[in-house]
Amino acid sequence: MQGAPREGQGTSASSVRERRCNARTCAVLERDGPNIVLTDRDTAVYLHAVHRINIASATRMGRRGHRIVMYDPDRRAEELVIQFINSESSLFADGLRRVNKILHSFGGNGVSNGSGEAP
Repeated sequence: MQGAPREGQGTSASSVRERRCNARTCAVLERDGPNIVLTDRDTAVYLHAVHRINIASATRMGRRGHRIVMYDPDRRAEELVIQFINSESSLFADGLRRVNKILHSFGGNGVSNGSGEAP
């Protein structure tokens, strides 16, 4: 990951970009003045719920994408995103995503008999 710009370096609206990629997701962070723009819902939830960074706006982009703008005048988000990626919270979010994918793969036809076996 690229670090945040050092003090004294100029930053345009889209000059700071970071990518978080793994097998399932790739989130893009973009600094726009006091705002940070995210495409990853889990990262936005972490920043908002745990670190109280306010959500300025959120837009659904297509079937599975989001554009989430968060107000971060103190410029803490870049460092906090790195902490999130390396945390148990990120592992939990990835596990939850996998379980949801499995549950949705059953559609409406999945019936449990309590034994753990597929119907």
